[in-house]
Amino acid sequence: MMIIGRYRFKNEVHYYNYIMRKFFRKAPPIPTHIYLQFDDLSPERAVELKKQIASHCHFPAVLNVLAHDDNPEVRNTVYQTSYWQLVGRYLDILGFAKRERKAFARNEDKHNIFILLMFEDDQEVFKEILNNPAISLTMLVRFIQLLEKRGHGRRDQIFLDMARQALARKKDQIIKLSILQRLLRNPKSQRNIDAILPFLVAEESLLKKAVFNVLRRVDQETLKRVVVAVLNRRNFNSSLKQFKALSFLLEIIQKRRESKNIRFSEDPQIFVPHNEYLWKLLTRKRYNLVKQCADNPADFDNILILTYCHVDRDAQLRKLASKILTVEDILELANDLTTPRKIFKRILNILENHYDESVVNKVMESYWHESQRLKDALKEMERTVQAYFDIIFQSLGYSKINDYRTVLETLGFALKQLKKYEPQLLQRMGSELNQLDEITLTIESIFHEWMDQIYYITDEKTLRELEYVKTILEEALNVKDLTRFALRPGTPEDLESNIRVRAHLIWRSALSRYLGRIKDLSEMLQRKILKLARLVYRNHEFVKDFKDALRELEQNYKKEVGCQLNIPCRRCTRRGCASERFLRETLFLSEELLDNFADFFMNTPSDRSARRLPKTIAHD
Repeated sequence: MMIIGRYRFKNEVHYYNYIMRKFFRKAPPIPTHIYLQFDDLSPERAVELKKQIASHCHFPAVLNVLAHDDNPEVRNTVYQTSYWQLVGRYLDILGFAKRERKAFARNEDKHNIFILLMFEDDQEVFKEILNNPAISLTMLVRFIQLLEKRGHGRRDQIFLDMARQALARKKDQIIKLSILQRLLRNPKSQRNIDAILPFLVAEESLLKKAVFNVLRRVDQETLKRVVVAVLNRRNFNSSLKQFKALSFLLEIIQKRRESKNIRFSEDPQIFVPHNEYLWKLLTRKRYNLVKQCADNPADFDNILILTYCHVDRDAQLRKLASKILTVEDILELANDLTTPRKIFKRILNILENHYDESVVNKVMESYWHESQRLKDALKEMERTVQAYFDIIFQSLGYSKINDYRTVLETLGFALKQLKKYEPQLLQRMGSELNQLDEITLTIESIFHEWMDQIYYITDEKTLRELEYVKTILEEALNVKDLTRFALRPGTPEDLESNIRVRAHLIWRSALSRYLGRIKDLSEMLQRKILKLARLVYRNHEFVKDFKDALRELEQNYKKEVGCQLNIPCRRCTRRGCASERFLRETLFLSEELLDNFADFFMNTPSDRSARRLPKTIAHD
């Protein structure tokens, strides 16, 4: 039974489901400041209305405002509501700094965890919440269901993706824990003991905590066998993993030493000395591993071992590590741009927990400098996209096409202006004005004919330019990988998910400026393919297959980005998404053109007949 104020719940899950169903992502239909606008009412009437709203309203945004109202009667009314009793009075946690909120997120206090889960908007803090063991599988499933139904905006979409990933991790951890339990049923098997070792170096906090709780309750003989296996260097592929396993076992033995409830013998004297013996074995082995780091202090595994030492509770271990590399030396190595991003992040994550506040401040400063480098990389990415498309649209005859279009636009503008004075011109020119219309139409048709010829042209120069354009299109598609812009060595996966999402958005935004021209390039390539296909294959099967391929390309893209719209991408108003879609199509078309028809570019008939061919199949 769980009692909060005047409310009773069967258990924590019952309480969690109740507050999530009633208050999570519940927003008023109109903005809060309009909802609580009482300018035209007397003060007494306004207070009465506020009290009525507080009594019957379930929108957290409205109740939070009324909870800080100047009138004490309004505040007291809010304090009596179920929202304030169950949720609102715990909201002070949201006012703490990011570092403190992350610390709260690692704690198992249910009220804090549930409040952060409902209202937190920082992705790093939210990630810590999802990793907390207090969030069960059932709670996470419920959160995902409600966020799918009530969430809106890109932030909620990112949180939804993070929650789904956390759900997959938790399921995987349950399977791993089940395996661990089976292995411990037969601890006499050396194969089972060896299979336990990977669990000692697990990175996931939930799995690590579960393994800790399991191993601290095993019998003494089983623990001894695990310790002996960990002491053997051949059981690990790196000294870092062995160091982490040793540290993990030391924590377990320390907990067993502190516990008064765990007894594995009637005689307590048997229990304590045995633990002391194992403690000394593990401690000595750790010291030896740290001393070996002095042989190669530039090795990243050794640097990470020394970093772990600097936040360890063992003062002698910290002193030993400082003789090899001080904290300042490690931070300097981390800040060096040749240090891979994965190592940089791990070093800073470890040193965040340092006991010296000045070290923590330096860690925060390193994070800030890294964020500035990322901002510069995002700007460089945007400039690179623009440069690529400026090059593309100076080839394949686009310089002439742009000139012709400028002429047609200027001519069209002039005709519109002349229409304003048509009655006066008719009086002065008479039938000669009609000749102007005929001449204008003739001029327009000539320019369109010249443009069509460029669209269909398949000569040797076009082939060379097309090969170059294909290379640039590939580069433009891959430019969203931020690691290409003078950042730290590593893969795109080493970047945080929120940075990757932001980079993708900026990349799409840069592309969207060229959406019309990308579509036009796609149409040009389709015309060239159709022309050569009719000359080479002389049947309609290729055209049918080609149309099917383009349709399949669009369907696959929609499935990949999770688009539920039924309209074709060509009519979609989401310019960023459509730009990526047509960029992929353009690359596909250039590959098809070069793979299937490169040999026929030199042997095609005169391009004067091109204008008699079908223009495009994009709208068929």
